[in-house]
Amino acid sequence: MLEYVFFNRAVADEFLTALAERGITAQEGREAVEEAILIGIGEVDDDTWDALDALYETLSERDQALLEAEADSPDAVHTAGIYLTLSDGRRSIARVEPAVVNRILQVLSMEEFERFVDEIVRAVETPNTDPLCKRRD
Repeated sequence: MLEYVFFNRAVADEFLTALAERGITAQEGREAVEEAILIGIGEVDDDTWDALDALYETLSERDQALLEAEADSPDAVHTAGIYLTLSDGRRSIARVEPAVVNRILQVLSMEEFERFVDEIVRAVETPNTDPLCKRRD
C-alpha cells in the first residue's frame, strides 16, 4: 500500500478528489501522535504513480507552507516534540522547549539522541535500582 501524509484538511481533500477522479479507492486514517492525515491507496500502474507523485509533491509544498504559516502565527505554541515508543508499541510525545532540543542536537547525532531517549523510556518502564558500579551481564 502507498501512503501519503497531509497536515491540512483542505489539501488532503484536494488529493482525495484527484484520486476519486482517477477511480482510485483510498483509505483514510490519522497518525497517532501528530494526528496527520494518512491516505493509503493500493498498487497503481507506473504512469498513474508518476502522476500522483507529481501531484503529491505540489500539494506537499502547499501543505508545508500552510503548516509553517500556522507555526508562525502569534497564536501558535512553539514547542518541540520528542517521540517515545513504549514497550507495548504505544507512542507518546514529550513536549520540550525547542532551545533545549537544539542544544542537545548540537552535541549528539539524532541516532544517539534516539538511543538515549529509548534508554530513558526503558528505565521508566522497568525500573532498576542496582548500583551503577554493578556489572551488567
